Amino acid sequence: MRARRFAEARGRLAKTDRLDARMLSELGARLQPPPEPAPSAKREQLAAFARRRDQLVEMRARQRRHLQEAFDTAIIADIESLIEHLDGRIAAI
Repeated sequence: MRARRFAEARGRLAKTDRLDARMLSELGARLQPPPEPAPSAKREQLAAFARRRDQLVEMRARQRRHLQEAFDTAIIADIESLIEHLDGRIAAI
């Protein structure tokens, strides 16, 4: 947001990569913002677990959609088994 306000104050509202890069460089040179600390290892791990959980939830939703279309009992049983497994993995994470 600060970069956008800086660009507006400078009268540079065009959106191109070249202009954005130049404006960000000028902003950094003028304001000299302190570097942001690197995220902690614990935070990175938590973010990785959250991403993995989201992936598993999406996989489960996809299998539930497949289940609605299935008509063969063996296929239905296989999909239900996979959904059950995904439920466990989601709970574990």
